[in-house]
Amino acid sequence: MSTSTDHDLQNPTPKPRANARRAVDQLTVRARIEAKGLEPILDWIRSGATNREIAEKLNIHPATLCRYLNDDAHAQQYERAKADSAEALLDRGMEVLEQARGGDTAEVQRARALAQEYARRAGIRNARYSERAAVELTGPNGGPLQTQPQVVVYLPDNGRQRHNINGDVISENGDKP
Repeated sequence: MSTSTDHDLQNPTPKPRANARRAVDQLTVRARIEAKGLEPILDWIRSGATNREIAEKLNIHPATLCRYLNDDAHAQQYERAKADSAEALLDRGMEVLEQARGGDTAEVQRARALAQEYARRAGIRNARYSERAAVELTGPNGGPLQTQPQVVVYLPDNGRQRHNINGDVISENGDKP
């Protein structure tokens, strides 16, 4: 006896492929992005807008926008726009802090956290705005730094007599008695 499931496995009917549908959707999304144009998107980036905010304006998914911007044709312009946007992100952080002035403690703490996040994002977009400091220690003429290991042993005064390595008693001033 054959069930409908067995029959379906033996003679599968072709169904529309999800990949084909996805490809059609991608063409539509790409057409939406290209209808807006690359330059306005880059201007939004330079003004400090995040990819999520831009994607919402275009009514597309942020990952789709990232794929479009990281495409070989646009990647170089995208990187330059991100570097230029660092100052705008810091300005957004300052605006948040200014708006929280005189507010309650929770609002001020929220504003501080947002300002730190904007500063962090500015550092990611442009390395000149990063807080990381590289410290390099070098020796003479730029060579390696020379170190001398030193072993110090602390022997507490426990009231006993001190002995040298040969077992001789040592007096307080370091001489033999």
